[in-house]
Amino acid sequence: MLPDFTNAVTRPFDDCNMCQNLTEIKRIKRISKNEFIEKYAYSGVPIIITDAINDWPGLRTFNFDFFKELYSNLEQEEYKKRQSKVEIDRENSSLILDTFNSIIETDNQRAESKITCQFFPYKTEFQNLMQVFEMKSAKNGNWEKPWYVGWSNCNNFASKVLRKHYKRPYFLPDESEMSRIDWIFMGTPGYGANLHIDDVSNPTWQAQISGIKKWIFKPPAECILKCPLSLTAEVKPGEIIIFDSNRWFHSTLIKGKDLSLAICSEYD
Repeated sequence: MLPDFTNAVTRPFDDCNMCQNLTEIKRIKRISKNEFIEKYAYSGVPIIITDAINDWPGLRTFNFDFFKELYSNLEQEEYKKRQSKVEIDRENSSLILDTFNSIIETDNQRAESKITCQFFPYKTEFQNLMQVFEMKSAKNGNWEKPWYVGWSNCNNFASKVLRKHYKRPYFLPDESEMSRIDWIFMGTPGYGANLHIDDVSNPTWQAQISGIKKWIFKPPAECILKCPLSLTAEVKPGEIIIFDSNRWFHSTLIKGKDLSLAICSEYD
């Protein structure tokens, strides 16, 4: 996923079938796999499924502090790999963590390759994920300043932990495979992602864990005369939105008062 308009230049010409005669983004539940395959899985038509994650433990366990602890543990794991001959004990663990934090701040490329695959700061001043988790969790939703970030996780340890808290959406085709990479998007009300198109090969699903996210979809230029100029939808906690992020230009805006947290992946 590369939120950059350069992707619009290299993308293939669209036949506009995903948006022709489309007037709204439907919200449905109890959809069968056959219906999903027939109408939505590979058509590019956006859809919101409202009952897909009700049984996910992550709906109750995922929050800012959960991810802060998870990635703080990753810092220590990565340090152990680099300093395998150094004995880590309780007395010097704080010093070691401080040292590793300084390494992270001065070596963003290494930090992203080991702990995240990609990090998107959007409109913020964050340079890497570790800087995000230097913030303290807000009380009563009052953060020091508004922010919104996204990152892809390619760390095996983190993937194992994350996937204990969510599972494959029930409507996905049996023969399809989910991406091994998890995407996490998190931020405060009033912020979101600018209009962009992604550089991906497969359809995307994004599960809203907390907060309300408004989506704005716009068709590519060649479809303007055949399709609506824009479509909007709000995704609430417990819901999943599915669409082709490499065909639709899209932007997001966090609504309400709660921190928005979403898990995202692709399927083939």
